[in-house]
Amino acid sequence: MKQNLVSVVVVAYNIARELPRTLLSLALPYQQGVTTDDYEVIVVDNGSSPAVSESLIAEYGPNFRLLRIDDASPSPAAAVNRGIMAARGDKIGVMIDGARIVTPGLVHFARIGLDMASTAVVAAPGWYLGSDIQANAPANGYTRAIEDSLLQSIQWPEDGYRLFEIGTMDESSVDPWFSPIHEANVLFMSREGWQAIDGMDERFSCPGGGLVNLDTLERAMKLPQAQLILTLGEGTFHQLHGGVSTNASLEQQRKNWIVWKAERDALRGAGEFTFHTPSAFVGSLPPSLLPHLARATIANPFRVAPATAAGFRAHLKPPEEREPTNRTAATLVELAKGRFQSGHYQAAADILRMASTHAPAELAASRLLAFAAILARHDPVRDAAYFAAIGDAYLAIGESEKAAVQYRKALELDPEIATNLGEALCLVANVSEPALARLSMTALSSLKNDRKANVNRS
Repeated sequence: MKQNLVSVVVVAYNIARELPRTLLSLALPYQQGVTTDDYEVIVVDNGSSPAVSESLIAEYGPNFRLLRIDDASPSPAAAVNRGIMAARGDKIGVMIDGARIVTPGLVHFARIGLDMASTAVVAAPGWYLGSDIQANAPANGYTRAIEDSLLQSIQWPEDGYRLFEIGTMDESSVDPWFSPIHEANVLFMSREGWQAIDGMDERFSCPGGGLVNLDTLERAMKLPQAQLILTLGEGTFHQLHGGVSTNASLEQQRKNWIVWKAERDALRGAGEFTFHTPSAFVGSLPPSLLPHLARATIANPFRVAPATAAGFRAHLKPPEEREPTNRTAATLVELAKGRFQSGHYQAAADILRMASTHAPAELAASRLLAFAAILARHDPVRDAAYFAAIGDAYLAIGESEKAAVQYRKALELDPEIATNLGEALCLVANVSEPALARLSMTALSSLKNDRKANVNRS
């Protein structure tokens, strides 16, 4: 064991496209504030086919080395523990998913964070490349080729902090400066800390590890006097690679969660995961991160009282960005801006996702979509106004039958909305769905009768 040496364990499994970028981001001169004597990177190949080559690892410097597990488990937990056992440093970081590009100060500030307290647990927020969570993005046209072009657009790896310009926060780390987190996609502790929790629990046997990563952070935070220290301006950016967790569809994720939660409950007992609030931050704020921090400061409901947050949100403007050249996408973006400005973030996000299906390459780095999606996570409202907005979007691009379906949902939730839908509702209903026209007329007639009755009573 070498004092003040940071060992970073990176688990790889069939990520031939993504791993070189991850390793480049962990190598010099990309990593800043450290030398090859300050840290090592241990790549654990968890049964990849073809295997990760020694020559690839050697490209990144003398402080990189490779371990290979031939009879690998579908879960990466054992691979993580193999890397921890092989680590030479007294400070150890773990990346359970080797498909994550990191920012240039990660190793430097992780080392400082670990020195802040003997019981420190240091984590970096997780992000996705692209402007939407990667459970949604592929269905809306986001591809590896588009991801490649995004990285080219910021001239990566010249300035690794520009990743914040083309990323969106993942579900585990939404607005981590003001909100608690429940997962760390890169986790640093002292060697003693890892020994105290016996590494990752290899009984988590599902492909991808199931909920082992969440469980590891939770157990680490239960250590006596554990202090969560979050990197202020560093992060990890997930690349699209078809992973069983982050790249599964929303429907598949729901199915996975049932299986994974059952496994976790069998090991730990039923109960929800704990969200962890940082006790300190370490690092600096790169300029590319400031728009995200400003949005979070204005709009995050956890930071201020609800009434104050609502007032702040009224001043939250749609981010300025170039309009899509695709006419259909441009029409939808313009509608989404109006919904964003009025505080209907779920509708804005879903209209922008519709736009992305028409121009995925142009919207892959849309900050408006990233902001709307994050705000919608705090308040995922799908009420009558939401369905009316989606109906308006379909109508604007000439898909009247789909618009009719959305208007019907809006009317069923709130008949009074018929007065706001006006000519659009009647147009769509009469052309494509007579039953909807009758429903809208019934709703309007009922409203008129209610109003007459109120007048008579008064």
